[in-house]
Amino acid sequence: LYSITRVHTRQERTMVEKLTVTVPFNGDELYEIIKLYDILRDMDFELSETQVEVFEKLQDAEVNGGFF
Repeated sequence: LYSITRVHTRQERTMVEKLTVTVPFNGDELYEIIKLYDILRDMDFELSETQVEVFEKLQDAEVNGGFF
């Protein structure tokens, strides 16, 4: 027996327009993620538009969740 592994291109992976995922974070965990985002920005680390959008969604959740 053998298996065939298909490698998906980035274009194929982005065909799903929106996937809603619930990931539980406590306040400390969310703080650490936002802190990582701050460090990456301070280092002028190049982030893709999608990466920035993800971090900003998490940052909004921190503010709206009352964790700040």
